[in-house]
Amino acid sequence: LSIGSRVDLDRAESRHLLKVNRVRPGETVHLSDGAGRFLDCRLLGGSDGRAGLEILDIREDRLEIATPRLVLACGIIKGKRFEWILEKAVELGVHAIVPLLTARAEVDPRPGRISRWSTLLVSAMKQSGRSFLPALEAPVPLDDYLARSADDRRFYGMARTRDRGWDGGVDIGEPADLFSDLSPLEGCASIAWIVGPEGGWDERETAALAATARALRLGPYRLRTETAVAAGLSLLGPLREMLISPQEGEARDGNR
Repeated sequence: LSIGSRVDLDRAESRHLLKVNRVRPGETVHLSDGAGRFLDCRLLGGSDGRAGLEILDIREDRLEIATPRLVLACGIIKGKRFEWILEKAVELGVHAIVPLLTARAEVDPRPGRISRWSTLLVSAMKQSGRSFLPALEAPVPLDDYLARSADDRRFYGMARTRDRGWDGGVDIGEPADLFSDLSPLEGCASIAWIVGPEGGWDERETAALAATARALRLGPYRLRTETAVAAGLSLLGPLREMLISPQEGEARDGNR
């Protein structure tokens, strides 16, 4: 894409632009490419059910493309509750979503379900005004996910107890600890929030998490999967922004 080049929207987007929004030739249209760029365009017209636009300006959304990225790795749960998770994850700034196949997972999604999830991500991106479409990765076992790059900084929720050191010494982080000292996160490729399925982690998975991620206390009470997703991302998203330099994130105020 370059300034002066032409973009032809697909028929679904064209119908919404021309029939619902009733944009007329010559008017300005704001697009995003899903890869961290905003495009200011002029509508040229419609032909064969497709809208053609000329690119007038391209603006890089550096808040989206800066590192570290924000990743959600989540055990799959049934039906619309997982769809809710996907929608809110986009709104809370994730760059990638990894559905996890776990010992106590409730469902192994079929291709048709994954296709629907992808459509939901696009809708949530547009609704929230983001320039970046989060990647939806193929479902993988927890072990396979944890075997990835050591440049990630991973956190998983720890509740079910009112005592900080309930299991005899696990290093359980508090939100205040994270925001008071950012040095352990500097230079990491991504910050990942790992959430289990409704049945929780089994003993082997818990041991694997303890060896490769840090437990984060979200309070003394047991949280449902979707609640834990929203609570953790609401903490780690602002934490990520604090790690981005002012030059990288200078566009943030204008993109909200």
